[in-house]
Amino acid sequence: MTEKFHLFLQLLKAVSFSVVVFYSSGCSDAPIDYRKEMEDRIKSDRQLGRDYAEKFEQQVVILNDIESTDYLRSLVRKLISHADDLSISDSAAGVYLIEDKSHTLRCFGFPGVRLYVSVGILKIIDYESALAALLAFELGRIQARHFVKNLEKIKPQELVQSLSNDAFFDYTSKEGSDPVKYAVKMMYDSGYDPRGLVSYLNLLQNNPMRTPLTSKTLKYLSEATFDEISSYPPLIRPLSKTDGFIKLKRKYFKN
Repeated sequence: MTEKFHLFLQLLKAVSFSVVVFYSSGCSDAPIDYRKEMEDRIKSDRQLGRDYAEKFEQQVVILNDIESTDYLRSLVRKLISHADDLSISDSAAGVYLIEDKSHTLRCFGFPGVRLYVSVGILKIIDYESALAALLAFELGRIQARHFVKNLEKIKPQELVQSLSNDAFFDYTSKEGSDPVKYAVKMMYDSGYDPRGLVSYLNLLQNNPMRTPLTSKTLKYLSEATFDEISSYPPLIRPLSKTDGFIKLKRKYFKN
């Protein structure tokens, strides 16, 4: 009996060892470092953004208005300080004013947070929340990686035309409304009334000849904005017109 029991123990040890070896061999690969993977992706996206921003700046006229760009940069910093995504939140934001071309209101955003704002927008925006919405929406597009995901549609020698094309971004796709979701959250957490995004989209709808976005796209984005805003309680004391915004309006409203 003792001999049989001894043989049983040896057999049990052998089986246990085999199980351990099998399990170890099956799990020998190191666990995926998702944070490093994300950091590598962000680094790659930012380099891409810098490369394309350099080409883009050769195709537009950038205005030398330090006071206005400092104000816009401070507004962007406030927004990105409340972003969840590292591709936005730890970026050193660059904001630039560009001249309108053919009276078209166009704003652009590149990974690494380089935003370009059409000066014509400043002439017709009446509320700071709408201006914050414009910037938050461009930040949302960067966070959603719209630019990176659509690189095959870009002609580097015609960046302005490519990025101004409504077909470049399919906002009516499943992920098309992601920038709206990100923008509303950034605005709300920063203290800006997210209804400013509705005002901004209405402004574009009321100037159909000056925006590259179609009425169908604007209608879809407006509906997505209303849906997203409905999930938030109203802000008790949203930010209104600051001194920076008032100075900006005085400067460009005259022109």
